Amino acid sequence: MRAELERDRSGPQGKDAIRRQNLSAVLRAVRRSGSISRTGLVQELALSRTTVGELVTQLVGLGLVVEDDVKETGTAGRPSHVVRASDLVGALAVNPESDALTIGVVSLGGRILYRVRHEAGNVHSLDDVVALCRATSDELRKVLPGGCRIAGAGVAIGGQVSKRSGRVLLAPRLGWRDADVASGLSRALRMPVFVDNNARLVAVAEQRHGAVRGVTDFVYLFGGAGGIGGGIVAGDAVLSGRDGLAGEFGHMRISSAADVDYGGFAGTVEALIKRDDLVESLGLRHVTDAELESLVRTEHAPAFMRVARRQVRALAVTLANVANIFDPEVILLGGFLGMLAARFDDQLRAAMLAATLPSIGATVDVRTAGEPVNGALWGAAELVFDRLVQDPLDVALAKT
Repeated sequence: MRAELERDRSGPQGKDAIRRQNLSAVLRAVRRSGSISRTGLVQELALSRTTVGELVTQLVGLGLVVEDDVKETGTAGRPSHVVRASDLVGALAVNPESDALTIGVVSLGGRILYRVRHEAGNVHSLDDVVALCRATSDELRKVLPGGCRIAGAGVAIGGQVSKRSGRVLLAPRLGWRDADVASGLSRALRMPVFVDNNARLVAVAEQRHGAVRGVTDFVYLFGGAGGIGGGIVAGDAVLSGRDGLAGEFGHMRISSAADVDYGGFAGTVEALIKRDDLVESLGLRHVTDAELESLVRTEHAPAFMRVARRQVRALAVTLANVANIFDPEVILLGGFLGMLAARFDDQLRAAMLAATLPSIGATVDVRTAGEPVNGALWGAAELVFDRLVQDPLDVALAKT
């Protein structure tokens, strides 16, 4: 199948289509590997050395990849050419939450080139988000490396995003309902804008760059200020559902308790495991993720321990259900769920295994993800880069 990439077709249109497919295949392989030699590309894509050389040269000319001369240790002769994605091509990444709006620029090579956090005394309106994104975009030429170009913008939303319409159907903690986020931002920024659920985007980012790189079957669960959601990868494919709404683990009922979640449902995962409750148990109102992580790791006050242990018990039931349903290789926990898991690892694991089928529980690996904000920015950027990689010749890059 890979060898077909190089097969010629009669006529200029056929040749052009194959050329585009080959460029896409090379750029995808470069991004997947982080850096790879031309020889490695020849072996992975089953293309000739001449073809790979021409494709890499064209991608270099487009400014999408760079080549470094690397001399392998203990070898003689000329240094080999190692290809990596350019850090001078980026995507604007936007992550609005109830407590803050984070805007960043992520490079095609996976580096976060810029990040700013706007604290929210109350919920950011969509107009606020558009205005702050426009102001940030205007400032980028002052803070980004010279010659950096932006391929588009991606938005990670803590809510339901329709795959068919692209509209935010419901983001309870933001107060947004049936909001056309992409069109408003696209007009303001004068670039293409793509929107998806934040937890699903982080799952994609973690598979490509983070804690589950290369894992083909995993479930990601994220807990943040906006609630609890998740992403599912099975057989190396992201499960998004009929309209892109899959992964709403927060609304899964696990108890007969009267506590309600942000959607108004009682006894759910999100009703019993809330970041707000954890923060309140510490005697605080507003706290960054970094501050909360430090406190969760060291706090012993009775009020905190009571809330934390109750949340850990609910989280164990949730993980057991997820394991029994999906039989994943890994369950990855992000946000404050990962903080709880790190602090109460033994208790969480024991309670989870007690409710998990032995044949599944014996092999599932529970891990914690990296910094949640970075994951959301990476994931939002991947919305843009997926389009760029699909056809490197068809994306207009705006200079900052």
